[in-house]
Amino acid sequence: MSRVEEGGDRKPVTEVRVARIKAIQAIAVALITGVIGLATGYFASGGGGKSVIGSESQPQHWLVVDKIEANRTPKVRLIVTVDGVNYSYPSKAIWAEIGPGMSSEKFPLVYSEDGYDIQFSAFVSGGPGEDRLQRLMSQELRSVELAQLPLESQWYDLNPIQGATRTASQTMRIKFSIK
Repeated sequence: MSRVEEGGDRKPVTEVRVARIKAIQAIAVALITGVIGLATGYFASGGGGKSVIGSESQPQHWLVVDKIEANRTPKVRLIVTVDGVNYSYPSKAIWAEIGPGMSSEKFPLVYSEDGYDIQFSAFVSGGPGEDRLQRLMSQELRSVELAQLPLESQWYDLNPIQGATRTASQTMRIKFSIK
C-alpha cells in the first residue's frame, strides 16, 4: 500500500493502528495462546513420551520475568520464546505499564534434557492518545545449560524495528531468571 505525495512521489505507508477489542475478546486470545503453548510443548516433547512440565529426575523449571526497563515506552506486550514455545507477558491483560510497580510473572518451562534457548521480543504502545505500535527485538539467542541453573538476574536488551531495519539503539531491557 502506498500514498501519493505532492509532486507525484509514492511513499510507502508504514503506519500501524491499535485494534480496539472488548475484554471478552482479550480473554479469548489469552486462553487460545495458553492452549497453543501447552499443545506445542506437548508435541515438542514427543507427544507424551516425556512430561511436558518436568519429570521425576528433573524438577520443574520456571522462567521469571522480574523487571522491564524502557526509554519513553509506557506500555508493553512481551513475547518470550523458549525452545520454540512462546509465552506472553502479561498473560492476563493486553498491556503492562512499565514502571517501578510492575509485577513479575513466572512461566513453566517445557521439559529439557539439555537446557534452554531463550529469545525476547516485544510490542510497545506509545503514550496517551497514540494508536501507534512499535516492534522491538534482538537477534541474540541466549542458551542456558541445565548445569547453570538456577540462573538469577540476567538482562536482555531489545532494539526497535523501523520498517525492515533493526536499529542499533537499545530502548528496552528485560531482567529475567530461571528457577
